[in-house]
Amino acid sequence: MAFEDEGPICQDTGMSNSLLCLDTPEQGDTIRAALECVGRPSVRHSLSIQYPQDQMAQNKLRFQRHPDYRYADRVPILFGIFARYFLQEFGINFEEYFRDPETQFHWQLQFQKWAIENVPDDRCQEPVVTVGPDFENVMNTAAFGGHVEWLAENPPRVRPTIRQPDEVGRVRIPEVHEGFWAKYVRWWQTMTDLAKETEVTFNGQPGRVAVLPLGVQWIGPHMVAIDLVGDDFYWWMLECPQACHQLLETITNGLLHAETCFRQLDQTPRLNFAVAEDSAQVMSAELFRKFCVPYDNQLFDAFGSGLRDGRGMHMCGKSDHLHTTLLEEERITSFQLFGHNVKPAVARKNLGGKCCLWGNLDPILLLDGPKEKIRESAGEFLEALGPCRGIVLGDGANVCPGTPLDHLAVVSEAAERYARERPELFDSEGSSPLSRSR
Repeated sequence: MAFEDEGPICQDTGMSNSLLCLDTPEQGDTIRAALECVGRPSVRHSLSIQYPQDQMAQNKLRFQRHPDYRYADRVPILFGIFARYFLQEFGINFEEYFRDPETQFHWQLQFQKWAIENVPDDRCQEPVVTVGPDFENVMNTAAFGGHVEWLAENPPRVRPTIRQPDEVGRVRIPEVHEGFWAKYVRWWQTMTDLAKETEVTFNGQPGRVAVLPLGVQWIGPHMVAIDLVGDDFYWWMLECPQACHQLLETITNGLLHAETCFRQLDQTPRLNFAVAEDSAQVMSAELFRKFCVPYDNQLFDAFGSGLRDGRGMHMCGKSDHLHTTLLEEERITSFQLFGHNVKPAVARKNLGGKCCLWGNLDPILLLDGPKEKIRESAGEFLEALGPCRGIVLGDGANVCPGTPLDHLAVVSEAAERYARERPELFDSEGSSPLSRSR
C-alpha cells in the first residue's frame, strides 16, 4: 500500500499478511530492517556452537599444510567418530536415526555440535556444520538389489541375494531415479532445503550448514560383490573367475553411471575421491590385482583425475602385503583410517612419504585403555611416521561407542609432546595469523 502524507507510516511487509505500522518517520530504520526480512526462508532449525576462533584457524592451517607434506605447529589429529558412537551418547537408536531425512538432519546437527565442542581433535576448521544422508555402508549394495535388514539397536546389514555363480547375470545397473539411490537423492534434496532454513552461529556469529555432495560414498566394487554374494565370493574367485568378473564389471559400470548422474544433479566442486575395499585385505596380492585393481582404477580415473587427493583408499585390517600394489598399481594418494593391524614401522617402510596417511590407533585400546598404553601407542605412531610428514593421527578405524573423551585427549597430548620434543620437524611460525596476534 502507499505511504500516507500524514499520520502513521504503514508498509505491507508481506509477513503474516499484517501491516507494520510505526508512529513517526524517525522509525524508518525499523521499517527497512523489517523489509529486509521479506523473502528470507523461515528458521526451521537452529544451532549455537561455542568454539575458540583462534583454535579453528589453527586447525585449518594444520590441514592446509598436510597434503603438501608440511607441518604447522604439530601433527593434525582427527578421529573417525560416526553415527554409532553418537547414538549411544545421545541415547537414541538406529530406528530413530533412519526415521526420515529431517529426523536424521536434526540429529546430525546435534552430533556435530557435540563433537565440535567436546572431541579433542582438529575437525572444526571453519564456522560450518556438515551433514548428509547416512545409510551406514549399505547404500550401494541396496541399490543393486541387496536385502537390507534394518535393525533398531545395531547398524543395518545386508543379506546375500546371489547364491550361485550363474545368477550374476540377473544383476542389472540401477537407475538413480529408482530404488535406493532415488531414496538417497530425495534425502539429499530434503537436507539441502533444510540447510537453507537452519540458523547456525559460532560464538554468536553467523555460520552455515553444508550438505555433503552427492556421491557413491566410498564403498568399492569388491565390497559390494561380497555383500551381494557373501563369503562364497572368495572361493568363486578361484573356481568361477569369469562369473566374478562379470559381477564386478556390472557393479563398476553401475557405480560409474550413478556417480556421473549424481554430479549432474549436484555440481558442487569435489575436492577428493576415495574408495573403500575393506573386504580385500584378506586376499593375496595376486587376487587383489585381478579382482580389485582394474575396477578401482576405472573409478579413480573417471572421478579422481586432476584432484590433489583423487585416489584415496580406506582399508581396515592387516594390509601390509597389499601396500606395494596400492602404491604402484592403484597409485593411491592417501591411505585413510587404515587398520591398526599395520605396525607403524611397516607403514613407514612401505608408505611413509609416498602417500598421505591417516590412522591408525587400535579402537579397542582407545576404548579400554589404560591411558599409558594409549600414550605409548600414539608415541610409536608419531616416532615412526612423524618424520615422513603427510600424516594425520587418529584411529584405525572407527572409534567405538562409549570411548571416553579423556582417552582421546591422551592422543592429543601425545601430539603436543611430540611437537615439543621434535621442534626441527615443525614450523616455528606454524600458527595461524589470528593465533599469533593474540
